[in-house]
Amino acid sequence: GGQFLALKAAAKGYVDTVLAHAAEGQRVGIMTFDGRERPSWLVEFTADAQRLYAGLESLETRECSASADCAVNLDRRSCAGWRCVDDSTNLYGAVVHGVDALEAQRTLDASVVFQESALLVSTDGSDQAARSTLELAQKRVISTSAHVFSVGLGSMADAKTLSALGKDGFYSADSADGLSRAFETVAGRVNAMANRFYLLE
Repeated sequence: GGQFLALKAAAKGYVDTVLAHAAEGQRVGIMTFDGRERPSWLVEFTADAQRLYAGLESLETRECSASADCAVNLDRRSCAGWRCVDDSTNLYGAVVHGVDALEAQRTLDASVVFQESALLVSTDGSDQAARSTLELAQKRVISTSAHVFSVGLGSMADAKTLSALGKDGFYSADSADGLSRAFETVAGRVNAMANRFYLLE
């Protein structure tokens, strides 16, 4: 729907800003999450903006027109308008696994001298999957040296929880323009950092 289009545009702007200095070592990865235990890689860490754009465009690939179309996907049983998903929201798990992904990347790629990394997590809701807890997600956020930012879209976003998880900043957006401004603000903050990985989730 409209929120997805707004999120796609905001994410593209984020990629543009962060990769403006890709030659200095910046990399961006994109994960998506629903109610499943782990988020899914849409695009793994790269400095190739075109790959990231293609990943964002692929989210509009139509897999279903009704939930019945998803019957063969045992872990994704509901139609979200264009693809089969688990219709719950594992926000806490997404934060934990997002931080894990950043820390793992630091050890995998020795070609970049990592000084900093950042996770940006955005949602229009709250944790409904109950696969993890707010306490565990907060502990993971506090324990990492990575910067963690959160963005809530719309009135259903759990601002209190997102504020607790976004240790380096929480931004609330009620419109497409507001979402783009929030992503651009975060991108501006992390773009000043040299030789870093950024995970957009």
